[in-house]
Parts: sequence; C-alpha cells; structure tokens
Amino acid sequence: MHLLSRFVAVATLASTALAGVMLAPTGTAATPAGAPAIHRPAGSAQAPPVRVTVRITKDGVRRSMTGFRPGSTIFDMVSDGGTGTLEVIRLHDGYSLKEIQKDFGGLFSGDLKAIRRIDRNVEFYGGSSVTRHTRASFATHLDAGLYYLVNLDRGTWRTMRVTGKVQQRWMPVSHGPTNIVSPNRFDTPRRMAHSGWMRTTNKSDEPHFVDMNLVKWSTTPQQVKKFFEGGAKGHPSWGLGVSGGTLVIGPGHTVAWSYDLPRGKYVLDCFWPDDETGMPHALMGMWHLTRLR
Repeated sequence: MHLLSRFVAVATLASTALAGVMLAPTGTAATPAGAPAIHRPAGSAQAPPVRVTVRITKDGVRRSMTGFRPGSTIFDMVSDGGTGTLEVIRLHDGYSLKEIQKDFGGLFSGDLKAIRRIDRNVEFYGGSSVTRHTRASFATHLDAGLYYLVNLDRGTWRTMRVTGKVQQRWMPVSHGPTNIVSPNRFDTPRRMAHSGWMRTTNKSDEPHFVDMNLVKWSTTPQQVKKFFEGGAKGHPSWGLGVSGGTLVIGPGHTVAWSYDLPRGKYVLDCFWPDDETGMPHALMGMWHLTRLR
C-alpha cells in the first residue's frame, strides 16, 4: 500500500539525479557475513551461482566484482551507512542513460510514450531495498552485456560487465512460485512459507514488480478491491505496515528473492504503469490475497 507514492518519488528523483551520478570504488569479492543461505537443487551437477556483494553507501554504490561469465548470479545487498532501492538493468542498443533519465520523469504521470520507451528499451532483472545496516539478496540469470546497478533512491549507479560463454549455474532452491502472467495478474499458491527464497517469473509482456504487504486476518477481498478501485489513497485501516518483495522484473526473466516476514495474510500488488492506459497495474486489478505460514 505504500509503494505507489514511493515509486512516484523514486521515479521523480531518478529522473533528476541520474545525470549527476557518483561512482564508488569496487570493493572486495567476499560474500558478506549474514547473507542468506542458499541450497543446491537436489541432483544438480551445475556450478554454484556467482555472488556479487553490492554495498550501498551514503555517496554511491560499490560492487565486489565484474567481468564474470553469464549465468545465475546472486546480488547480496549490504547497507554501509546508506539506504537504497537497487535495481539491476540493461539498456538496449541505441537507448542511453540520458534517455531513461528523461523518460523516468513521465513514468507515473500517464506519459504513454515514455512508458512504452522504457518497457521496450530496458531489461529489468529485479532488485531490492535496504535501510541502514540491513541486508537483502536476490538472484537472476544474466546474459553477456553491460549492466547498471542503480540506486533509485539517490540516482547513483555502478556499471558491471558480464562476458564470455554462458556457464550453467543453479539457482537457489526457492518457495512459491509467485509468478506474473497475462493479463496483469499473479499466479501464486494460496499459502506459502514465511521465509526463505521466493521465485518469480514474469510470463507477461510488460514489466512488473511484487509488493507483499501484511494485512489483518479479517481483511476481505471486497475491502482490498474497494481500496484499489478508489485510487489506493492513504493507508487502509487493515494494513499493518510490514512489507517485502522484489523490484521490477522484465518479461521473460526469473528472479529469486530472499525474504523473512511474519506469518499472516498478505496482499500482493504491482504499481508499474500500464502501457495502454498509464494506470498503475494494482488500480486495474493486479492484486492477490495470500497467506504466509
């Protein structure tokens, strides 16, 4: 329920700040202490995923490595005194940071041309948020290419290059799945584990993200529907202020994301703007009630 105003603010900030980004130096290659455990799928003979530590500082983004082979990759985010909403993106040929900076300004104002340019020219590989001295992790498959690790909260970024022949690497064992299917809806079990790794595949033709919000046990589908049909204004009385999820996932991509949330009832939603109407998807009915146990 908080993500609409948050993403509007993030998009607005990114549109003004990306021109003045600051590049922090590369850090060490060690996996940070406290990173979530990963488990190899039973019977898999593939190599383990590459683990990239991304440190969010007060003045930039640091990543532990670059120049590795394509394949499954885990990003372990760590706050080094900074806060951040990190998204991993790759730009199509002919589309620049200057252009995405301009288009982000129209993302949540109904500018259909800007929305379509972003949808068409940016590959989204998921992401997460950290506050001061917290951690988050997510995993995805990376192809060869130049990537940008963007702190949307501050408009800072760091490049990362993936090069060479694809290496077959396994993804962490995960729960769910919480998938995204057409037309703009979630396909997910009624009950899921409350912690571990969640797997999400975007099987639709637009970018989406997963926002998972804890609500009261008494919350009904009618209440949720009324809230979103009314424009998702304010904070509903049945919302409990606890959330998790993953950032934007592009069509055809799969992201596994770590989470540790209280048991209870949750509303899943997505506020990415629709490429035909400009409306956030949640206001068009992209939400789902589920339970974490």
